[in-house]
Amino acid sequence: MGDAVASKLSISRAWDETREIFRRDGGLLVSVALALIVLPATVVGIVAPPEPGVHASGVDQILRLVSALIAIVGQLALIRLALGPSTTVGDAIAHGAKRFLPALGAILILILIMAVVIIPLMAILALLMGIDPSQMAAGAKPGPQIGLLILIMCLVALAISVRFTLLSPIASGEAIGPLAIIKRCWNLTKGHYWRILGLVVLLLIAAIFLLMTAGVLGGLLARLV
Repeated sequence: MGDAVASKLSISRAWDETREIFRRDGGLLVSVALALIVLPATVVGIVAPPEPGVHASGVDQILRLVSALIAIVGQLALIRLALGPSTTVGDAIAHGAKRFLPALGAILILILIMAVVIIPLMAILALLMGIDPSQMAAGAKPGPQIGLLILIMCLVALAISVRFTLLSPIASGEAIGPLAIIKRCWNLTKGHYWRILGLVVLLLIAAIFLLMTAGVLGGLLARLV
């Protein structure tokens, strides 16, 4: 993951290498994903299912937090398998657990950076748009202006997060601390912002399409049953 690789960023090459990784270690990747991402999320969904309009209890929130933290370990383990050299599922999970704290530290730093940028910007935009602060209170019915403000903030968050899309691969692939991970992300994505942004947008569109398709198919299946 050196600077030479970053200077020759190729989306098509990345896609080809991803297919090769799945061909070589697809079974191991699926095993780790099922164990550390799918299973914890499924258990939490059964034990503490989200209910619209109902505030989650403290226990439910803790369960969801634990599931999210386990998923980070799973993601780091998956990246270890993808980066190579070949290893076992157990060693990959152990690697993910070892790199968990630096990755979590980098994520928390990134959240702090986003908050420092987005919260003041949101307050300024709300003032310029003439939005009453009471409209933004929890439980208040959002109006069109609130919806527009949320959309703008999501776009700003997306624009910033593009520079940190390599956070997890760097956290898993390099033995460095949280601040170094953030700095490394910034340096590796330098000069490739628009290509990475285009890829992220395409992935988001594909994800939304898949979710909509799954919802329609699920609704049809439910009616048939």
